[in-house]
Amino acid sequence: MPHMRGKAYIRPYRNSGAFSSFRLALARPTISGVAMTQSLPTLPKVRIFSWRLGHDCLPTGSRVATAGLGLGLCPFCPTTVETSLHAFRDCPDASEALHLCGFPSLVTASLTTSILDWLVEAARSLSREDFAKLLLVLWNLWNRQNLWADSFLSYLATPPSGVVAISVDGAFIQSHGADIGVVARDSNGRVLGGLA
Repeated sequence: MPHMRGKAYIRPYRNSGAFSSFRLALARPTISGVAMTQSLPTLPKVRIFSWRLGHDCLPTGSRVATAGLGLGLCPFCPTTVETSLHAFRDCPDASEALHLCGFPSLVTASLTTSILDWLVEAARSLSREDFAKLLLVLWNLWNRQNLWADSFLSYLATPPSGVVAISVDGAFIQSHGADIGVVARDSNGRVLGGLA
């Protein structure tokens, strides 16, 4: 039977039939903002992405660098380490995209220090539909960044100088209706505007 002590509990742990000890396990707070994504009117791939984002397990630069694969720098701000918070909120590119999509400064200028706290704060301050749109925009930012890294995809190559590329994605879910996402990029791959 587990015994509670502060924010941790101790429970019996059996390694084999003859040996027993106690294991200390940290009690994790409820992820209310991320758990609610399962019922949001959005695509399943966006729900999976938001779960991974809330658990901070996306392969951002800092996480990849811990495996010894690169320096962990943001591809858009090459002097800054790319954490989840940087990639989705603090990077000037991401911040501009959130601002252009109309999200309030409470979301874009939050002072939270973890991605989970930021998502929970956003879930509490936005309507259910706006939170779903935020997750869709974050998912599009992540895909855009991955496309930036995988620039060999010729059908999504950056446009020539002076030309704006407009990427559109849409989906229809019978129980929720239709929704679209639009992102406009310049020849440097920077987001000029978006709509979700």
